[in-house]
Amino acid sequence: MASLVNRQNGTREIQFTDVNGKRKTIRLGKMPKRAAGSIKIRVESLLLAKIGKYTLDVDTVKWIA
Repeated sequence: MASLVNRQNGTREIQFTDVNGKRKTIRLGKMPKRAAGSIKIRVESLLLAKIGKYTLDVDTVKWIA
């Protein structure tokens, strides 16, 4: 659902398609791959909740806060 993109300059991005079918990019900057992967999982969780197929787990709700 979401993709983690590694740019040549060392920055990372998360790309996904929103509920309207538009491609979106979240630029994360330079950060460890593990941290970027964790953010990607949260973004996927939020997308699934927005679509209506999934409820948010407690950890994601706390992360948003």
